[in-house]
Amino acid sequence: MHREFVFITMSRQIGFSPVSIAEVLPSLRAKRLTFNALAVHMRSRIAEIDSEINARKAQRQKSIDDIALIKQQHQEQKQKQKQKSINTANPRTK
Repeated sequence: MHREFVFITMSRQIGFSPVSIAEVLPSLRAKRLTFNALAVHMRSRIAEIDSEINARKAQRQKSIDDIALIKQQHQEQKQKQKQKSINTANPRTK
């Protein structure tokens, strides 16, 4: 029972879902869970974590790009307003 508790606790700490843990528990209880099987199970979680990291990195880059776009649009708008106020203050006569 202690072994099961430790396995569940460690699995939750690294982000395994309850369903994923439940899939492995019968092998653990029957003492058929080999190191290699456990390593494969954990490597699958590592791959999920890597995928999540890559998705977050993409979100981060998108946020950086959006800030740059908004800044550029803001500067263009300020420039248009500045040009408009110059044109209003100094109307051209023909």
